[in-house]
Amino acid sequence: MNPSITAKIGTLRLYLTRLPNTLPLPSANEGYWFDSFTLDKDWEDDIGEEGAVNRELEVRLGSWDKGTVKIKERGPGISTLADVLD
Repeated sequence: MNPSITAKIGTLRLYLTRLPNTLPLPSANEGYWFDSFTLDKDWEDDIGEEGAVNRELEVRLGSWDKGTVKIKERGPGISTLADVLD
């Protein structure tokens, strides 16, 4: 993997594990839960792996405007996003 991308994912991992306590923890049945991240096989077949990853990220994080994602919670569900991207 590109060293620049690896460094950026490392920085993201650091940030996600240190989100402010003012953000709520998710309830038991809600949240981002990237530790259970899987791709939809049909989407992967139709639009490729990268497209399927982007689609799944948008489903979980919501659509983003101008490249900005608003993180609404903290905890293990969101912190594993860096692992997904890695």
